[in-house]
Amino acid sequence: MTAHRLAHVAALAAVGLVPLAVLFAAPPDPPVGPAAGEKVEEFEYVVNDTETKTGTRRVLTLDLGGGVTMDLVRVKAGTFTMGSPAGETGRDPDEVEHAVTLTTDFYLGKYEVTQEQYEAVTGKNPSRFKGKRLPVESVNPDEAAAFCTALGEKVKRRAGLPTEAQWEYACRAGTTTPYHFGSKRDGKRANTDRGKNVDVGGYPANGFGLHDMHGNVKEYCRDYSGPYDKLAGPTDPVQLTRPSPDRRIARGGSWYLDGRECRAADRIHCDYGPDFRAHDIGFRVCVRPD
Repeated sequence: MTAHRLAHVAALAAVGLVPLAVLFAAPPDPPVGPAAGEKVEEFEYVVNDTETKTGTRRVLTLDLGGGVTMDLVRVKAGTFTMGSPAGETGRDPDEVEHAVTLTTDFYLGKYEVTQEQYEAVTGKNPSRFKGKRLPVESVNPDEAAAFCTALGEKVKRRAGLPTEAQWEYACRAGTTTPYHFGSKRDGKRANTDRGKNVDVGGYPANGFGLHDMHGNVKEYCRDYSGPYDKLAGPTDPVQLTRPSPDRRIARGGSWYLDGRECRAADRIHCDYGPDFRAHDIGFRVCVRPD
């Protein structure tokens, strides 16, 4: 953590907005020892724009039938600062910093849901840009949630969309910079503002071993749109109150959007109604470990 960032978080701690433990929090280690059905993989990732590291991830592979599988990465429970500091370039007013604790581990898709995976579960492919390894898009949030439910029934797991807090925690992977790889975009670490989507996994993973958390397609979250101060508290927060008109949250930005909207803290309020579909919005699956 930079001296400037440390001083900023210390000031928040002094007024009770961030626990002191967050000041010195290190990126969470992967859970100790693989659980049944998990495999351990090594991967490389970049932080602070130039520093390359080697990490390990615990991967659960789900069989969707017909030779189609889905890999999910286990994310360890922990505490982090959600939102962005006041001086971050491109920051929006709704990104108020606050401490969040996630009390249980969860699995999150190593990649965005692909068209091949979506079709294996639903028998349909609504995407505008066709390709087995391209992320599915042109789905509305209810269809994304329905896919997760059907997937869960198929593999006998509890599956759903990630909460907004789970998504940002998983994206940051212990970092505090605008992007999990640092502060600079060079076109080599995320598919943003490039004019088209690409096959999943084409860009390096973050420190948890998750790919395409910035760009490619926006990703629906479980939450409805709402300010952070309307949440019940800092532990496992989720906004389940449906606003009028209906507005959902998506995260991560897309190939169509500039870097500002692809930052880890950026909140995309999808205010087009529940039936809206776009060719730059998809999702990834969250699964409980039990």
